Amino acid sequence: MNAYQKAASIDGLKSRLLANLKTKLSRETYLVDRRKIELAGFMQWDQLINDLKEKEITETDFLQEVNLPKSTLIRIIGFGMAFSDKFLPLTENERRPELVKLGALSNLIVCLYDHIVDTKNNDEDPLSRPELERVDFVGTPGAKPGMSRMEIYQLIQLYFRKLKNLCTGPDDLEVYQLINKTALKMYDAERATVRINGVDGTSGMRKSALPFVLMGMPGWVFLKQSTERWLLLIHLYRVGLFFGILDDIVDYRDDLINHQFNLLLTYSEKEMLDLEGRLIHQIDALSFRGSLNEQWVRLYYVCAISWLGGYE
Repeated sequence: MNAYQKAASIDGLKSRLLANLKTKLSRETYLVDRRKIELAGFMQWDQLINDLKEKEITETDFLQEVNLPKSTLIRIIGFGMAFSDKFLPLTENERRPELVKLGALSNLIVCLYDHIVDTKNNDEDPLSRPELERVDFVGTPGAKPGMSRMEIYQLIQLYFRKLKNLCTGPDDLEVYQLINKTALKMYDAERATVRINGVDGTSGMRKSALPFVLMGMPGWVFLKQSTERWLLLIHLYRVGLFFGILDDIVDYRDDLINHQFNLLLTYSEKEMLDLEGRLIHQIDALSFRGSLNEQWVRLYYVCAISWLGGYE
């Protein structure tokens, strides 16, 4: 099976997965839940714009620079908040709402970076690793000569400043440092998968999983036992791999045409045959046991249905 024959197979897989998901969640429930997510994103959008105004960046400037509709950005923030809320351990701690917002900001940064890379020359890196290594909660990163992407640097700086302010416990510095290292690993995986050739599967999986890991990893400040932390990490990684595969299914044809990396390009014919069964099993394995679990499963379904095209 060559890459173009695989495309037809993936189109069929996408349709079957979406049909399966729609048996799990009615159109009405999907639309209600998605609207709640978008409303949460809208409310957080105003906070983000206020934060950017401190850096003398207006809403108009930001939208013009990132070149994405406001509605898309609000949806990205909303889904980031929804997932972060479910990833974080349940606690009445006053830091929790701010950590949820931090997860939304993380999701926005990752999506904006992907968008910039996808719409620009693949060799033109809108960020630079040396600059990222110097970005923290103090000072302003310097731009590369001729670079017009200071907005994304400002978002990254805002993220780490807010994270630092929330890491107030005696063991939280370690969490801050681990998140910083994970962010750099995610950046390295993104850069490693810019070109279609010579990419190893590990980089591809990290590219898929680490954005979700970063959304939930701040929850480590509430978990003091190493076992609890690693269980959360494994959960985040698995969720990221699932949605990463969905993303590759949706983007396969575009990635093929634009010579961009897609994890499915590395799959053998046997792996492609096994993929559908594995994904269906993951979808069907979700169960409704307890109200909190039901909320998580509904989010899982809403996000997956939305990712694959939604209800017509």
